Amino acid sequence: MEDTLLAAYDLGPERVTTAVVGLPEETLRRRPGPDAWSIHEIVVHLSDAEIVGSDRIRRALADKDARLPAFDESAWGQHLSYDIRDLAVALDTFRALRRANADILRHIPTEAWDRTALHSDRGPMTVRDIVRGYVDHVEYHLRQIERLAAG
Repeated sequence: MEDTLLAAYDLGPERVTTAVVGLPEETLRRRPGPDAWSIHEIVVHLSDAEIVGSDRIRRALADKDARLPAFDESAWGQHLSYDIRDLAVALDTFRALRRANADILRHIPTEAWDRTALHSDRGPMTVRDIVRGYVDHVEYHLRQIERLAAG
């Protein structure tokens, strides 16, 4: 089970890269509405979310009574300049963090997947739940990118 989950987790950045590379700048920057993110902003969000995920995975694996704070993704998008950040840097960061996280996950004992941390909004989460959440997060945004790219 963990092998399949880890394989899906590991592929996320390449799937996102494949979905966005070669798209015209106009397509990357087009917002479907005033409060909606462009493809460019979605990719930057995925990179920043991976920073949070990296912390969550490490806390859940290493800290006794780990607590996982939520973050306000809309505030991050606004205050961390998602609209003007470098897309290539965001993709590189996403790829590097996901690779580092997957390396950790490949080396943990099977029982470590069941270690639990307390998320401030979602309650108790296992390492498996956290990783599954980040796999699903990429899937959600890939569908969003595909819709936006189609116009």
